[in-house]
Amino acid sequence: MSKLLNSHSLLHKHKKDARKLIWDLSKNIEESRNIIESQQPRWKNTGLHDNVMDKLAELQRVSNEYNQAVSELTNQIDAVIQKQERKILQKDYTRYDNQDLDLLIDRQSWISEKFDKEIIGIIQQNVSWQYPTLEVNPADARYSNIMNAADPQYAICATDQIKHKLKENFNDFYASRRLRIYDNLEKVPANQIGFATCINMFEYMPLDPIKDIVKQIFNCLRPGGKLLLTYNNCEHSGSLELLDNNFRCLNNKDLMESLLFGQGFDIHSTNHTDGIWTWLLVSKPGKLSTQKLASGDVSIQKRVYPWNDIPVNVQNWILKHKADIPEIWFDQLANNWKELHEMEINALTEWQKYSHSIKIYIASTF
Repeated sequence: MSKLLNSHSLLHKHKKDARKLIWDLSKNIEESRNIIESQQPRWKNTGLHDNVMDKLAELQRVSNEYNQAVSELTNQIDAVIQKQERKILQKDYTRYDNQDLDLLIDRQSWISEKFDKEIIGIIQQNVSWQYPTLEVNPADARYSNIMNAADPQYAICATDQIKHKLKENFNDFYASRRLRIYDNLEKVPANQIGFATCINMFEYMPLDPIKDIVKQIFNCLRPGGKLLLTYNNCEHSGSLELLDNNFRCLNNKDLMESLLFGQGFDIHSTNHTDGIWTWLLVSKPGKLSTQKLASGDVSIQKRVYPWNDIPVNVQNWILKHKADIPEIWFDQLANNWKELHEMEINALTEWQKYSHSIKIYIASTF
């Protein structure tokens, strides 16, 4: 790492260690004072009790002075950190102004498998046919197929290459009728989106551009609508090290959450994975609702494919993971669907297409 980043990393460690120096003796002192006060009326000679009370008062005073000294030390460390962060941010803004948009797709190859599964799970939990979705930075379009339960599906594509890669995931009818591709967020209808994502983009941006984007996404969301985003949380050493060689940009949990609160978002959940990946799930205040909830009594049913209609190579893969308990059998398939890539087929598409039918087949064999 560079000298500046090494110093920054060391200062953050000092800051964390300094937080551990704070003493909170107030509860113990109060409990001790109550004991002495309850005993004093029963003693003629309370000299020793008075002496203990004096020492408790002195201990409280010394504790307060000590904690004040620790606070001053922490403030000094913060001041030095902020000075260094200004230097790092200057580099971040310079690099951002000269960024290579062709890297937006290449960066997706760095996403870890564990993080990938987390993101897929969150998207699946929040996408619904009742509400439009918005994908900011589809990049290699790996999550776009999961977003297509929505109607319509919006996407912000920074380059023609990303737009082409996105359309490749869908048939011509869907790409022309239900997929809405724009080059900026201002074209997305206000107060319409039920769920939005921005994955693996804010990691490479300074705070001001992030603020502009989340403000626009907030305007696109309907009340209760959610946004799933990722960022570079430099409170973790792995993420901090990725600032080196002008790779990622400086950010942390306090800065990101303050920025989101400032734009009106409520924070639901967050997690840090594999040392370098941090996601946040936030929402626009309000209750998510739509007229589609009362549009009729027709329910959407997933198509059920008979066993013989499932491709033979997929059948063999299903039987390879056979278990004695139906739930375990299906869970093993759900956790290993990426193995379908080895069959030179679109694993995610095949899994989404047949998973419901597979679950029915498994149940029928017991």
